[in-house]
Amino acid sequence: MHVLRVLLAYSSVGAVALLAGQESATEDGFRCTTPVPRVNGREASVPFCGHPKTARGGIVISFTHFAPATPVGRSPVDHYVCINGPKPLYPYCCVAGTIKQGAVSEPSVQQVNRDCHLMTK
Repeated sequence: MHVLRVLLAYSSVGAVALLAGQESATEDGFRCTTPVPRVNGREASVPFCGHPKTARGGIVISFTHFAPATPVGRSPVDHYVCINGPKPLYPYCCVAGTIKQGAVSEPSVQQVNRDCHLMTK
């Protein structure tokens, strides 16, 4: 399974750099369980898919699409894919109650950095 590894580099001013330029392989799916990712000591168990807007040099400057991931499988659902939205979509697990759920939103890069974990495989 060929998978994109997207790395985020954090500078002292909170900027984020997208270091890999390939399409993500989110059709393989992801989980926010076992073990539950942690962000700043908090459990990040809510699955989202994000499409970053980048500036020259690959710096992420905003998110033009950030929405709940699509569940797959049977109950209890613990497997998700990123299929609805602009490509590429990257999988994130976020802290419950921090990102607007149930609709597409455009959170700031700072909010995503603070409340979400980019899932890599």
